[in-house]
Amino acid sequence: MIYRITLYILLCFLAHDKCFASKDIDNGAVIYHSSMHQFIKGNYTVALRGFEDIAKNHITSLRYRDSLVMEIFLNFILNKEDELPSLLNSFVENNPVDRYIPYVKYIDISSRYAMLKDINSHKDVAVKLLQDMISFNMKYQNSKYKDSVNEKIIKTSDFIAMSEALDANFFFEEDEIFAAIKHYNLALKFSQSDDMKEQTRSSLKSCFEILGLEY
Repeated sequence: MIYRITLYILLCFLAHDKCFASKDIDNGAVIYHSSMHQFIKGNYTVALRGFEDIAKNHITSLRYRDSLVMEIFLNFILNKEDELPSLLNSFVENNPVDRYIPYVKYIDISSRYAMLKDINSHKDVAVKLLQDMISFNMKYQNSKYKDSVNEKIIKTSDFIAMSEALDANFFFEEDEIFAAIKHYNLALKFSQSDDMKEQTRSSLKSCFEILGLEY
């Protein structure tokens, strides 16, 4: 009987100690649910402040990692391009096997994809993005984001191909035929569009004809 009483006292002590240590966890959870409510209402800036609060001040909360992911997502939604990369990198480095990793990497891909606006200045960025998207689909073959990433791969490839074709056209107009051939070949390599491929082959044929060669 004495052992049962001792065990009961010990369990009560542990429960009390856990409750005492869990005050921060409870507070983080309260803030999390409040922030999610604001998020659902479309008050993204208000919601973000709540998730940032948890990330900074409630690191023992059971909702801590969930809050980090929501913080990343809302920075993406609110186009906070300066802050997003560091948040993404920090999460991946600190949680390398977390179940949220595919989602976080998908946000990274989507963010960088959305930044492809200027066809020339972002060509190198597009090439790196394309490599990372291909790696993503190879690593996470059963991911629910795979189809979306595949679509981005096709569009990014065509984006790069168009950029290379513009460079090739420039060199062609300048009678720099060898440079034009180099860029037309790159355009052909990246192009996913049949029309783009046909147009590029036609341009390559013209280059070879100028050089007195058959294509």
